[in-house]
Amino acid sequence: MVPLQRSNELHYAQDGTAISRARLAEMLTLVTSSIAHRDLVPMIERTVLGAGRDALARAYVSRASQQYVTSLDLGALFRGGT
Repeated sequence: MVPLQRSNELHYAQDGTAISRARLAEMLTLVTSSIAHRDLVPMIERTVLGAGRDALARAYVSRASQQYVTSLDLGALFRGGT
C-alpha cells in the first residue's frame, strides 16, 4: 500500500486503505482469471470503462461546483428522453 500512499491521486487518500485494498484484490482476481482463461477482454473492458467513468465523474463534479443550479429536472433520465 506504500506506493498508493505516495501517489498524488486524491481518490486513494479519500477512499482509505480498506477500500483501496479491496479494489486491488478485485483487480488481482480479474487479472489472474484473465490469465487462466487466456482472455484479456474482461480486464481491458473493466479498466477502460472504469477510467472513463472516473474521468466523467471528476469533470461533472468540477463543473457542477462552479455554478449555482436552482433545480435539476431528472425526469428525462427516467423517461428515456433528452
